[in-house]
Amino acid sequence: MKKVLFLALPLTLLACGCRSFDTDYNITYNPEPFDRGDVVQGESLYIASIADERSSSEKIPFDQNDPFILIPLWPYTYAEVNPVITYSYFQTGLRESLSNLIPRDLVASGLFKEVHAANIGGNPPLQPDDNAYQLILCLKKACWRRYLTSYGLSYVGAYLWFILPKSYGSAVLTMHVKIKEPRTGKVIAEETFSYDEPTTEWIYDQMNYQPPVSAFALEKSFPRLMLSIRQMLHKALEKGGKK
Repeated sequence: MKKVLFLALPLTLLACGCRSFDTDYNITYNPEPFDRGDVVQGESLYIASIADERSSSEKIPFDQNDPFILIPLWPYTYAEVNPVITYSYFQTGLRESLSNLIPRDLVASGLFKEVHAANIGGNPPLQPDDNAYQLILCLKKACWRRYLTSYGLSYVGAYLWFILPKSYGSAVLTMHVKIKEPRTGKVIAEETFSYDEPTTEWIYDQMNYQPPVSAFALEKSFPRLMLSIRQMLHKALEKGGKK
């Protein structure tokens, strides 16, 4: 049995090598302008600090492998874990990343002449201008729904990770969005957006210290979230111009 494993392991690594040492992945975000049509560009937008209502398990900054997976005949374990921290170097938290990316996207959109964002922990915090639209965001959920499996074979099943997926699941991103109109502060739009991208984790994904597959799944969801927010703001500007 040991001879078979020692022979199979190098062959498996060789077969996986093309993907495991591929470092050509996108780590930048370059948003495009938004087509406003006939809608007049807004004067100012204020983005409040993002509220974070994620569960504590979604914020734990390290990988969690449930020991139950080592029990013979136990098919898989399930956990909702942090989708972005694992296998990173000095990566900021998800809330901090979103606080940087969202203003950058809305500046690029061209929907407003000025975009201001409240800094996390700012001293003193930036206050909204009376003539600015306010964007209020609440991060409801951002997790990796991870089904870790050893295929019911305990320690032996871990060797199968070299030829079969280590886990299955999906990365979920849910954001509650509100828009307040200038001067009155009245809420004129409110909606919750949720995105669920499937994930399949292979053990060789981490051989070159890439982010986990859940982070790449969130990368797909974020532009969709921003498109929805842009459309909400565009509609608010369109209604405001008709008053």
